[in-house]
Amino acid sequence: MSSNAKKSPVRTRQRISNAGGAQRLVADNDDAQRKKRKPNSGSMKKGETRNPNGRPKGAKGTKAMIKKLLSEMTSVREGGRSRKVTLYHALLLKEVQMAFDGDWRARKTIIELGRWALPEENPLAGKPAAAVSSAADDAILSWFEDELRAGLGADNAE
Repeated sequence: MSSNAKKSPVRTRQRISNAGGAQRLVADNDDAQRKKRKPNSGSMKKGETRNPNGRPKGAKGTKAMIKKLLSEMTSVREGGRSRKVTLYHALLLKEVQMAFDGDWRARKTIIELGRWALPEENPLAGKPAAAVSSAADDAILSWFEDELRAGLGADNAE
């Protein structure tokens, strides 16, 4: 193409204007005022980062800090003797002590922790109730079964 080639005219949109009480067709100049975006102007360039001042290398997250804090050793006195345990273990011991002293929230917490940590030792966890029936129970069930069958037979005969 030569540099003298004419560009095709920009088509303008038209809209209906109600200005002045009468409807008329007006050119919409919004498109002419807008700047065209260059292709790929929003994408990242090679080596560019969106968060240059982000989290520094070696910085610890919350989970790591909590893990470090709860694994520190502390001394606990039990029965007149002092022994070293982790802070997490000491907190659990204190919760158990509070539960035995009558704190209902501590009891609830310990019971929930026990159900979570010891599901196989929980006597009520996931085991169906044992089916123990006596001769009287069997007689009642057989009578009920006979009544049901008799009722169904009478309905089908009609």
